[in-house]
Amino acid sequence: MGPNGDEAAVVDQYCRVRGVEGLRVVDTSVMPHVTSRGPAATAVMIGERVAAFFQDAGRGQCIPVVGARRRGLPLVGGAGHC
Repeated sequence: MGPNGDEAAVVDQYCRVRGVEGLRVVDTSVMPHVTSRGPAATAVMIGERVAAFFQDAGRGQCIPVVGARRRGLPLVGGAGHC
């Protein structure tokens, strides 16, 4: 997972696979670093977040996984595109 300019990133911040329309990867393989604790909880969190993308997309709202907390934004809702 990484920004648009990162050639090593296979998915964007919405877990969409670059270069393949309509495909998302929703598991711990999207994390740039291996988590040291709770990989199952991390996988559930990623799944919950991407599920929220789909719910919010219907309302025209979505905030990416990367940087939401850093920017002081809530993890669900807000402006953006999924």
